[in-house]
Amino acid sequence: MNAKARSTNRIRDLLVRLVVLVIGSGFLFLGTYVYNSTQNQIAAMLPTEGRVVDFIARTETSDDDNEEETIYYPVVEFRTFRGDVIRFEGRSGGNPPIHRIGDVVKVRYDPQTPQSALIDSWEAWVVPYAFLGFGGFFTMLGAMGFIYTLAAMLK
Repeated sequence: MNAKARSTNRIRDLLVRLVVLVIGSGFLFLGTYVYNSTQNQIAAMLPTEGRVVDFIARTETSDDDNEEETIYYPVVEFRTFRGDVIRFEGRSGGNPPIHRIGDVVKVRYDPQTPQSALIDSWEAWVVPYAFLGFGGFFTMLGAMGFIYTLAAMLK
């Protein structure tokens, strides 16, 4: 391979790794933003306990094989600090159901809008951690590739 072709390939490799670095950094930034937003939202909510009182069954179709499956979302009832009884639907469900009727669950709610309550579990952190993990991996991959290619070009 001649020097001009080798130089063109290295510049292309450098640009590809730079794009991976920028995309990874973007996801890392977005993950940090979503993490902080989630943390602030949860910190502003009041903790209490609720009880699973029912399920809402929804038939969902998977994207992979167009197969239908019934997913059961818990309906949770809790009492606010003012004594109001609130019911809400959990944001995640399963088949089989994640909870059983009568289960006591930790709940967080905003006193201004208690209907937007959520079950206090790891599920609130899935999206921030996914963005942070994806962003961290691709930022590291892009940075290492960029440095390696740059070093090879400067030889």
